[in-house]
Amino acid sequence: MSLIKRLLIWLVKLTIGFCLIVLIGFVSYYFVEISPHRDGINASGQKYAGSDAHQRLMRDVVRQDNAESPGRTYYAVRTLSFKYLDGQRLANLRRHVREILWFWWLNILYLDDEIVSIWLNEVYFGSTEAQQPIYGIEHAGLAYFGVPSSALNCEQIVKLVVITRSPSVYKVSPERFNTRIEKILPICNGQ
Repeated sequence: MSLIKRLLIWLVKLTIGFCLIVLIGFVSYYFVEISPHRDGINASGQKYAGSDAHQRLMRDVVRQDNAESPGRTYYAVRTLSFKYLDGQRLANLRRHVREILWFWWLNILYLDDEIVSIWLNEVYFGSTEAQQPIYGIEHAGLAYFGVPSSALNCEQIVKLVVITRSPSVYKVSPERFNTRIEKILPICNGQ
């Protein structure tokens, strides 16, 4: 057998071995990091995954806010990975690798509507005057407008979704907040 043929066979075996190692690592990550939290993630997404008009409106507003930068899944992943990794602050490379793995697994396991529903229930909306953090659209509706999420009107939903992009910046710079709202508010005319 020629040297080149033996070298090619060795490279093919090496490539197959490497791919198997990556696949085994990817699947084992699911069982170690994702699977223990599936019940919590599923429960988190149930509240806003319904098909009634109000829940669809919330998801549509999130999509409209995200139309020019489809990274909402990434933000959902960051929120969830931070929550389910026990709030660990990891070194940059390790954190990014974990977020990528969470991103892949969430996109494999959940539809877009489910990811948006999970995100609505988990996302950070800023903090109250007493510096208490506000997580989830239900608490945000109560904190900002004094009503539960089921009673929010379209304009209030738009304001809450927009505020998630950068809660602290919008408090300091309300003109940026209003500009962003004006871009998304036309969705309310169609309801």
